[in-house]
Amino acid sequence: MRRQESAPQRIRVLIADDHPAVRRGLRSLLGETEMIVIVGEAENGLEALHLTERLQPDVLLLDLEMPEMSGYEVTEHLLARNLPTRIVIVSAYKDPELTSSMFAQGVQGYISKDQAPQELIDTVLQVGLAA
Repeated sequence: MRRQESAPQRIRVLIADDHPAVRRGLRSLLGETEMIVIVGEAENGLEALHLTERLQPDVLLLDLEMPEMSGYEVTEHLLARNLPTRIVIVSAYKDPELTSSMFAQGVQGYISKDQAPQELIDTVLQVGLAA
């Protein structure tokens, strides 16, 4: 009897950003990578919180500035719940103090929206596979 090979692990990603064009771009970019599957999208912080709790993705790509609940607040709520989801902040801000404070709070990744697309893919893979 021949042993079945298991399928490679796919990283389940939830995208949370209030700009539809950014969500579409992230979905398109990450969708090109076979190891990543987009499981949902949120257009505000409250929706990001609820979808993360319900879907429990491997990685949450989270914008900091969103309506209804900021990315900071979403991060606080999720980390307090000890969900297995790992958080990667995707932000226009490049402030080193902000980056350090987000890592100190418990996020696993931080990437600027103006970085090269491959860096975003690499970050998602690295954080997702470390879970």
